[in-house]
Amino acid sequence: MNKAGNHERVVAITASRDGVTREQVQDEFQKMVDNDWIPDCMVFGGAQGGDTIALNAAGRLLPSVYKIVIVPCRLTDQPEEAIRAVRGHTDKVIELRHRDFPEPATFHQRNQVMVHMSTHVIAFYGHNDQSKKNKGGTGGTALHAEACHKKVKRIFQK
Repeated sequence: MNKAGNHERVVAITASRDGVTREQVQDEFQKMVDNDWIPDCMVFGGAQGGDTIALNAAGRLLPSVYKIVIVPCRLTDQPEEAIRAVRGHTDKVIELRHRDFPEPATFHQRNQVMVHMSTHVIAFYGHNDQSKKNKGGTGGTALHAEACHKKVKRIFQK
């Protein structure tokens, strides 16, 4: 058992704010379905952009998967587009209520919690430059996951 409950396969999704496409995410989630590799639970960051795209895609393609969204402060502090996705597709919301929001450390803490709850991490990048794979929040989350011996899959733009 892990911190997400009794779920054995927990996949954290980290995604760049800009450049991640619906097709990129849907293709990866469709591969999960086609290969009968359906997680028990998925954990999302709940931010605008790639996180919202991923949550919406999971809601459509993986409706039976338990979905958790972790936000660094309160859900109401997120952009409206992200709030709509969370309300439409999420089973549980964890609000970290970090007092320094929106400082970068608050997002870093959220990403660490996501990694520690997961068994696997899928990182969606909004570019295809693998020399930048360890940059930004998505890259940092993937690096932290690798340091924690989690299985990490990095998906770059084609």
